[in-house]
Order: sequence, then C-alpha cells, then structure tokens
Amino acid sequence: MEVNKENLLEDIVIVAITGAISSGKSSVCSIFKEDSLPIIDTDYLAKTIINSDTKIKEAIIKAFGEASFIDGKFNTKYIANLIFGNEDYHSQNLQKLNSIIHPRVIELMIKNIEEYAQQNHKLIFVESALIFEAGLEDGFDYIIMVDTNEEIRKNRFILRTGLNENDFNLRNNSQISPQFKKENSDFTIENNKNLEQLRLTSKTLLEIIKILPKKDFSKNDFAIS
Repeated sequence: MEVNKENLLEDIVIVAITGAISSGKSSVCSIFKEDSLPIIDTDYLAKTIINSDTKIKEAIIKAFGEASFIDGKFNTKYIANLIFGNEDYHSQNLQKLNSIIHPRVIELMIKNIEEYAQQNHKLIFVESALIFEAGLEDGFDYIIMVDTNEEIRKNRFILRTGLNENDFNLRNNSQISPQFKKENSDFTIENNKNLEQLRLTSKTLLEIIKILPKKDFSKNDFAIS
C-alpha cells in the first residue's frame, strides 16, 4: 500500500507498540497516555468494526455462518472455536478472518492518524499485536516490542480470560515468535518485573522517542498517509 505523506504527516513520528499475547502492551500504552499522547488501539478498532460495520458483518457471516453473531453481537466464543479449536482448519480460518477485518482496520487506523495530525500532534502511537503478521512494519518510524517471559504471559492470560493453558498455547503459536519481533523491532521493553519497573523503563524510552527524527518513508514499500 503506497500513499502520499508529503503534506499532513511530513513532521509526524508514528511509533508501533507490539508484542506477544499478554505481554503488557496495553500497560505500556497506559503509561504513555500519562503524557497525554495519542494512542490508537487496533484491537479496539477491530472490535468496533466487527460490531458496527454492516459489510464486515455480512462478510463474516458468509465466511463462517449465521452463528457468527448473536442478537447482532459478534459471537467471539464460536469464532474462537472455529479458529483455535480445529487444528485442521486453524490457519485457513484465521487467515480468512484477518483478510476480512485487517483492510478495514488499516483504513480506520490511517484515518485516526490523520485526525491526530490535524490536531497538531507530532508523536502518535499505534498499539497492535499483529504489526509483523499483517506486514505493516515498514509503515512506522519506529517499533517498540514489549517482551515478557512466556510463563508470565501464560499466567496473565489464564487469569485475565479464564481460559486454560491449551487455549493460551493455541493463540500464542498463531503469532510470529517473540524472538523474531524482538530482533526486528527498534526498541524492546522488558516486562518481567513489577508495574513500577515497567513504568520506569517505559518513561525512559519515551523521553528518547520524543527526540528521535522521522524515518525516510521514501525507502519503504508501505507508508501511512
């Protein structure tokens, strides 16, 4: 996807915050928000689109059946079972769902970025677990990886969702490995201790990010405008 960013976003630094499931991305974003910085949550965008966009609803129902929605609301349990409960069709169903949702999420993400730019924000963050999975890594000036020990992530996931270890493994294994993301990100925030340590690390990195220059998007295949 190529877009012209010569005008509106020429002075804007756009930073992605990514990481594996239950790594603490949202916690880092909450810390950044303390500085009144705009953060776009692509997971929230996806949920909003699924429950409000008629064309997306129709596409999901066509792909996965009428049970995809109950009383107009997305049937998360049903879709999760189709994706993570069936090893034979896991990859196929996940790819199918992503192909329906991701283009619209990217479109809305770009719109949000433009709106923040019009409000004279010079630093914008995008939170997404699937930066690399969606091939968006070249659309950002910098990428921050939130890296957390797998055992800690598993325990957090089980506590937060009420699901089990197998559920965690299925979801965790559906994403690109944390090691790959770490090696291909510009910065890594280690989140293996307490919230105060995470805050200290995040605040320190934020001060560095604030003074960094833009990336030269003319050298990238994907650019946000």
